[in-house]
Formats: sequence, C-alpha cells, structure tokens
Amino acid sequence: LEHTIPSDYHKINSSSNSNEKEKFIKGKYMFKMFIDPTKSKQLTHEQINEKLYQSSIKNELVGIFEAICHGANVDYQFDKYSNRTALHETSKADFTQSTEFLLQNGALQNIEDDDGNTARELAEQNESNDVLQILDYHVGFDLNLSRTKANNKSPSLGAVSPKSD
Repeated sequence: LEHTIPSDYHKINSSSNSNEKEKFIKGKYMFKMFIDPTKSKQLTHEQINEKLYQSSIKNELVGIFEAICHGANVDYQFDKYSNRTALHETSKADFTQSTEFLLQNGALQNIEDDDGNTARELAEQNESNDVLQILDYHVGFDLNLSRTKANNKSPSLGAVSPKSD
C-alpha cells in the first residue's frame, strides 16, 4: 500500500525521536500521504466501493483500509447485495476488527438494508456478541435512567439512540 515517502519525511526506527515518530505516523495514517494517487484514478468510484464491500465480507482489513484510502464511501449501499453496507456484513459475520475500523472511519449504524435491518439487527440475529459490544460503544446508550427508575425496571439494551454533543 505504501507508495512513496515525501522528501521531507524519513522512515522511522528505534533511534528516531518522538517528534520524528509523530510526524511520520500522522503523515502516513492521518494524512494518507504515502498512498499511490494514480491507483485511485485508475478505478471508478463503483470499483473502489466494491473493493470495500468484498474486503469486508472476507474480513480483509488491509483491503478495507486501502479502499477507504482511495476514497470508498463507507456507507455505500449496494443494490445487488440487498442494499447492505460494508458495516452490515462485518457486523453480521462478527468481524470485530473490521467493524471497529469501519466505525472509526465514520460508518453509520442506522442504515437499513432491503429487509429493514440495521447492522445491529443483523449482529443480534447472528448472535455476534463481540460486534454488539463494539456497536454499543460507538453509539452510546440513552438508557433513560429517570424513566427506568420511575418504572422500577432494569435498563433495556434495546433502547438505543445516538449520543448528543
């Protein structure tokens, strides 16, 4: 995946100081400076999105990363796959690292497929418990403790709403 390193960046090693390490890591992972820009120009948006989807169903984290670096839409819904997103597939299959990575890169959990299922619902149907924990972490729960206390019931994990800022 690494293409070229800009002239003002140098590979880091164990003797590199913290500033050099920070600069290199930010350049590589935050700014994606070492990605071959010609590769994404050779592919259509549909091909890049397809690479994301295929990498997701195979749990190929490097392929997911590469597709995102080349501009894949993490929330792209594929008509030929029941309007599912990459997150639908990784959640259904209990692929924890791929699910986490998609969420860290902005994948939305509330998108429904043709059957009206979200990624969470597919994970629940397939008892993908590890992924459910990750989805819970990224959504945050509005457990509505005041209503729970008023009804003297224990909090239900079924009531999910996005965090408010």
